[in-house]
Amino acid sequence: MNTYSSLLLPPLPSLGSRLMSSLALMLTCATCLAGPLDESPACALRYSGTLLSGVRNGEGSPVKRFTIFALVRTTATGRELDWFLTERGAGAWAWPERFGQVSLNHDFAPTGGTPPRLLYEYEGTPTVIGFPLPLVEFFPKLAKGAQWMEGKESWEVTDSVQKNERDCWLMQVTTGFGKKRTVWVLKDAPLLAALEEKVFVGQGDEHRLALQLEAFENVTTEELERQLVIWNRLAELQGKLARKPQEFRPELSDAQLQLVTTALPDLKSLSADTPFSGLVTAISSDLRGQADRSTDVARLQQKFVGKPAPTFDLSLLDKKQVTAEDLKGQVVVLHFWEYQPEPLVEPYGQVGFLDFLHDKRRKLGVKV
Repeated sequence: MNTYSSLLLPPLPSLGSRLMSSLALMLTCATCLAGPLDESPACALRYSGTLLSGVRNGEGSPVKRFTIFALVRTTATGRELDWFLTERGAGAWAWPERFGQVSLNHDFAPTGGTPPRLLYEYEGTPTVIGFPLPLVEFFPKLAKGAQWMEGKESWEVTDSVQKNERDCWLMQVTTGFGKKRTVWVLKDAPLLAALEEKVFVGQGDEHRLALQLEAFENVTTEELERQLVIWNRLAELQGKLARKPQEFRPELSDAQLQLVTTALPDLKSLSADTPFSGLVTAISSDLRGQADRSTDVARLQQKFVGKPAPTFDLSLLDKKQVTAEDLKGQVVVLHFWEYQPEPLVEPYGQVGFLDFLHDKRRKLGVKV
């Protein structure tokens, strides 16, 4: 005869109770994902950073210091991150390249725009150094022990810690060459709290990039409206200048300087008592400097153009002599540069470029 054991199950909760529990869980998850970012129409972030060279045993000498201001606001498609950068030290972007905008979807993944990056002058060569955005798209993955791959990088959440008196997740990022980056992310919002990263420049010279969150403030609707007015004017001027992406040279043409001159009075009044006032001050200072240079060039032009050129003789590398009589009646361009075969940097004084000019122009009688 078969016997059956009885199994006592607890009674199922009512449908209403289950719905309330599910709703509470959904609200909790939504709060965890958005956190302080959704407590106001926008939030303002300020980061400070340092680039160190000669890194040995964790120590190094600062070669650049910088700050980043970011305005993060909600849109129908996700978020917009409006930023501007201030740099001190070896190299710096001209003001039109010091600000930009990045579009993010609802998962905080970038969908377009220009992210912030540093311009570092290393041994006379401009070098662009990028770093992660303040908002992180991997926030839902964060839990102690979590691991995942991003391209060739291996990510691992190693601990729950305090960083600058904020509760954070601590992550280590490694590649096939070893440890690359240490990342701290806030526990209550998908925001980068701090970063330390190995950066190799030139022929493998190790540097260290350090970045940390200094301030995180909610922005009211009224404040956001004021900041968007000046931001839109700055973005409009940037678009009208139509500079090449990642332009290293600060010089503006006469037409571009006129655009800045026309826009500057409104920029000054609209930026008063906003985070963008420092950027507008930099624009005003640059305009004065470039206007002075333009005036100096005009004076030199008036002094020399149309006047007889002074005579001179040249000794070439093959010991031949070029005299003023040899050059009489010809257009002569004297091009001076510090020899640097690579990388190619304007105004292109390299021998290879001179060979290119010789091949292209010799049929016209041009001698290089």
